[in-house]
Amino acid sequence: MSVDVTEIDQQQLNDVSGQTVTLTQSSATHIDADRVELTQSVARIIDADAVELNGSIAQMVEAETARLTGSAVLGARTETLAVEQSVLGLARTTDATVADSAVLMLAGDEIQAANVKAFFVYAGKAEGEVKALVDWRSATVIGAVAGVVLFLLNLLGRSRRA
Repeated sequence: MSVDVTEIDQQQLNDVSGQTVTLTQSSATHIDADRVELTQSVARIIDADAVELNGSIAQMVEAETARLTGSAVLGARTETLAVEQSVLGLARTTDATVADSAVLMLAGDEIQAANVKAFFVYAGKAEGEVKALVDWRSATVIGAVAGVVLFLLNLLGRSRRA
């Protein structure tokens, strides 16, 4: 369904498209627009040039520019990403600014961070404070422990067959 109305308030829709789509306390399965603004809303897939989420949740965001404030996104692929007080699952971006947020996996060419907790970060250039749960040292230890455990399990399996 193509929606020409730009402002949608307290509705549940499947497909929404238009030049500018603004959702307030609403939900949509798929949004395709030049500009998308969500406030206290939920969307499954967002495909737009510019996306702004305020207190909202999205499963997948694909955009040139995305700004998240107090929101949660499972996956994002953007050129420019700005995240503040939000939770982000997986993200691939060229330029990211992340503050006071939690990230599972973030890959980008340039990342600026302030008070960010991340499981895994891959960046060409990173500035700021990121508390990575897995850095190169811990990844090495995890790999070594996994190798020893697999080796011991292999030995145990051979001794039972003999």
